[in-house]
Amino acid sequence: MKMPGMHTGFRDDGSWRNWAGNQVAHPVRIERPRSEEEVVGLVRSAAAEGRKVRVVGAGHSFSAIAVTDEVLVTLDDFASVVSLDRDSGLARVEAGMRLFNLNPLLDAAGLAMPNLGDIAYQSVAGAIATSTHGTGLGFQSIAAGVVGLRMVTADGSVLVCDEQQNPEMLQVARVGLGALGIVTEVTLQCVPAFNLQAREEVMNIDDLLSNFDEFAENTDHTEFFWMPHTKNALLKRNTRTQEEPPPPRNRRHAARRKWKHFKNKELLENVAFGAMNHLGRLRPSLVPRFNAMMVPDEGSANYITTSYEVFASPRRVHFYEMEYAVARQDGLEAFRQVHEFSARSSGVGCRRYFFVYGVGPGHYLYCRARVSWHGVRTVFPWGGGHHEPVRRPPPLGQTPLPNRRNPGRPLPALGGVSGFTFSPRPRGPLHQPRNNQSPRPAPVGAPLAATALLPS
Repeated sequence: MKMPGMHTGFRDDGSWRNWAGNQVAHPVRIERPRSEEEVVGLVRSAAAEGRKVRVVGAGHSFSAIAVTDEVLVTLDDFASVVSLDRDSGLARVEAGMRLFNLNPLLDAAGLAMPNLGDIAYQSVAGAIATSTHGTGLGFQSIAAGVVGLRMVTADGSVLVCDEQQNPEMLQVARVGLGALGIVTEVTLQCVPAFNLQAREEVMNIDDLLSNFDEFAENTDHTEFFWMPHTKNALLKRNTRTQEEPPPPRNRRHAARRKWKHFKNKELLENVAFGAMNHLGRLRPSLVPRFNAMMVPDEGSANYITTSYEVFASPRRVHFYEMEYAVARQDGLEAFRQVHEFSARSSGVGCRRYFFVYGVGPGHYLYCRARVSWHGVRTVFPWGGGHHEPVRRPPPLGQTPLPNRRNPGRPLPALGGVSGFTFSPRPRGPLHQPRNNQSPRPAPVGAPLAATALLPS
């Protein structure tokens, strides 16, 4: 059953399409298990029929790894929190849980994911299986925080992987691309909830490149966005902090804050950007001019808010993306060559692209090239936005979770909770290293990011 506002990719004719729309599958049937026992049953049934099984999460990557004409499995109905323990920081979640639903529940419990990518639409199992990562020299990918999982293998047996049971298999399965079996439950090592001080500014691209190493070494999370045929880029630097956002001075100030956030995140980054892409498809020769309009000569923003609200942004304009992980010492030179190619060429090959560069896990420079293709009709949240947070009502017998932000309005219960009571979020140590420490070994899945982005 499709929940309102959530993109599943499943069509009435029995086909499936990924988020970007560039991959389509026509499976012989679609399975929607609600429990691990049902996953075991569908795997054994498929094996008895001689059919192969593939699992899809949010379909938010761009390759054909989830495309099949046999049995396609979605875990959208198997997406609850099993338990949260603030004392240990462990969160057990069913594999189909979407990150945008998990993050507020962790925050209400005084916990947070150590790092996130800039999109939170993925399922937990899909995000770890494809080595989804964020930025920051001292931090690792989402998969590195997996300390345990349960998996149904090809013969229908259930394999438990953690530090005590099958520890070597855990190292492989957490970035397993679905090749080893169907992950049904994941245990995540979380950290105490924290805020991010976000500093965003437009900077000349030459000045940015000259100072980028300094930015990356002295800021927890650093990345920049550049569009071909423009001289400026948007630099984003996020610093972890225990400081709370300053309260609004009055109602008018609060309204201005909301309007500014809506203007920047919805009207500019989605509506205007989507309109430019739509017009650019009609008149490709105008794309360089549109790109220049999207990147002003100056501008900045500085604010503090909950970590997951800074890490992830709403992406209502659909796009394709490829990603390469380049060793940090070679990364800026790789970008300069792309920049020079764009300047030399007529732009036909890269007019509709924009590039995202961020220093991330394993001391790689992650280079992402995105081409957006959807028009205005997809960017309005009231007329086609696919990814509004959705929370299901609590299962029978479970007590709603208190909401840290609004104690009078409880969150829905999605599983057992232990080890804490809900009060204003504690501010303990963040347990993160500074970026000027010695290099760390590459995280789980870092080499994978150099080859492709796969469905999550």
